[in-house]
Formats: sequence, structure tokens, C-alpha cells
Amino acid sequence: MRDIQDLRKEEEGLKDLKLRSKIIFFPFVILFFLGVFKIIQLSIINKDNYEAESERNRIIELPVYPSRGLIKLKDGTIVAENIVFHELFIDSKLLNDSAEQINFLFTQVLSKQRQLSETKSFSKKKSELLIVDNLTDEEISRFKIFSEFMPNLKLKTSLRRYLPHKNLFSHVTGHLGPVSKEDRIIFSQNDYSNDALIGKVGVERAFEELLKGKAGKSYIEVDVFGNRIREINKVVPSRSKDITLTLDINLQRLAR
Repeated sequence: MRDIQDLRKEEEGLKDLKLRSKIIFFPFVILFFLGVFKIIQLSIINKDNYEAESERNRIIELPVYPSRGLIKLKDGTIVAENIVFHELFIDSKLLNDSAEQINFLFTQVLSKQRQLSETKSFSKKKSELLIVDNLTDEEISRFKIFSEFMPNLKLKTSLRRYLPHKNLFSHVTGHLGPVSKEDRIIFSQNDYSNDALIGKVGVERAFEELLKGKAGKSYIEVDVFGNRIREINKVVPSRSKDITLTLDINLQRLAR
């Protein structure tokens, strides 16, 4: 009699074990099929979408600024020319909390020729501190790739005017300055960025539209490290115009 009871208990135990095994097994089966479906979805169903997104992430859009038009004399002597510079700035209030970001910039983004000690020689511009100037295209693309690791650093593009004869013609050529609200109203047909410079007085102001030109775009493919691979496409900037003055350089020197 006991043997029969023991056998029944063993059968009931086996049934409980099988039931528990099924309860444990089915979630694993469901998870397995969900995993297989997810792999199929990523590698086959949504393959084109992810490839397109990947391509977009590897392509950097950079503005291409035309050099501001020359101001010269009839004999071809250059009085004023403006060159495009790309610079990195940081709010002076954030400098003390940005040591790691600046170190990352110099070790992972900028060319090896640049030294971290360069920052000590830069002076403050209002509330901003100039960290790096005259960035190359490759450095710009790498900065855009890794910008999330350096949120306190801001990339700015500006024009620097080169005067071969110093201030000999400055009273005629005038100078550049930040775009004001009044400037945006007067030159509303032009697209000026927040960091753009505009002619304030003199020839620079009178012939602003001709001297400025229009910015283009460059689409550059970069690798996962932000290194430039090739240029995919380019919208050529509208060439700025040169202005010729009827002044005589010798008379100007005498007048000085």
C-alpha cells in the first residue's frame, strides 16, 4: 500500500516539476523569439533607414564663407582685405569648470602641433575667452563630431581685416563691426548670422552688399573619429566684389 502511495507522490512530484519547467521555459522562448525578431528588424526590415541615418551622422555640413571683397587702388595696390577665421571661445565664467573639456579639445580634437599652454597667452574679449584661433577644416569637423563632450566651447566664424598700409587709408575704407538691429533692418535682404561682421562706416559701409558676397556650404564625410575623408558636395559661395579707389598712395603718405 505504501509503495502505491509513494508512486503517486512521485508522479505528482514529476507533474509539478514539469509544470514548473514549462512556466520557466515559456518566458525564455518568448524572449528568444523577441530577440530573433529584433535582429531581423535591425538587419533586414529597417536596414535602409539605419544606413541612411548612419550616412547622415557621418556627413558634416560646414559653412563656406567667401573672403570679403578687396579694397584696392587703380594700380592694383591692396588697401584692405578680409580673411575668414574659425575660432573657439568659452564664457569666462565657465572657464574654471571646463578644464576637462579643454584638455579633451587639445588631446582628442586639435592637431598635435597645438599646445595646451597656448590658452595662457589669449586675453579676454568682453565676457568670452578665446581658446583656439585659425582652426583648420579637419579640426572643425572633429569638433562638430565631439561637441557633445565640450558643451562649454563655442565655435565662431569671423572676418579679420588685413591692412597692408596700416591706417594710411582707414579714414576712407572705414571698419567692420557686429551686426546691430538697425543693420538687420537696413540689410534685411541679406542673411547675417549672429556672429557676422558688417561694414560700419566708409567704403566698407557704402558697398556692404558688394563686398560681403553670399556664404555657401560644404558637405564633408568624416570617420568615427571626426577625421575628414572626402568632400561629398559643395555649394560654392557667391563671390564678393572688389572696390577700386581713385586715391594716390604717395599723396596719402604726404598728407600723413
